[in-house]
Amino acid sequence: MSADPVGEWAWSDAWVLAAAPDTPTGCSLSDLIRTADGINHAIVTLDELADGLGALLAAGLLEVRGDHFRTTAAGQAIKKHWKGGLFGWSRSLLPHLRTLPRPRERFEISRADYDAAVTQYLRRVPR
Repeated sequence: MSADPVGEWAWSDAWVLAAAPDTPTGCSLSDLIRTADGINHAIVTLDELADGLGALLAAGLLEVRGDHFRTTAAGQAIKKHWKGGLFGWSRSLLPHLRTLPRPRERFEISRADYDAAVTQYLRRVPR
């Protein structure tokens, strides 16, 4: 652990938060990657995902149950500020994230699990 346990929220953290569902059942890693791609038209990298999930979980904005992720009440409160449609997630969410301390935590995702989740998502994309 670094001497400074708090960092600054990044746009990729807001991206991961935007992609996480507010549903009771949450979503799988593959579905989180799919939603993130739908929001930003790019596949979130392993580092962006592991760093974002770690910080958001440690800050109490997301929770993981088994192999599913979902927003908590605190995360949903931040997502309520999302304005500007599909393209407004960063401008809307990032300022609200930056009112909170950002934990320097990383959610451990192996390269194999990440690659499998991306492959699963891509297999479902119509060509």
